[in-house]
Amino acid sequence: EKDPKNVSPLVVWLSSKECNVTGKIFEVSGGKINLCDGWRHGPSEEVEGRKFEVNEISETVNRLMEKISPPESVYGSR
Repeated sequence: EKDPKNVSPLVVWLSSKECNVTGKIFEVSGGKINLCDGWRHGPSEEVEGRKFEVNEISETVNRLMEKISPPESVYGSR
């Protein structure tokens, strides 16, 4: 399933003239190719007219983390 031979055809195609794909992430395992749904901006917070202070970062990031879904498992990882 995780044999390099499973990934090689995709790598060859990505470097071919036939490939018109750029900036995408693929997961390949066995006979399955998964096109990941890229990186997307998540929730954000902004302070007006100044930069964040170090002592504000932890609380701010914790609030942002509460707004997102937990990451999905990849290849059975946790």
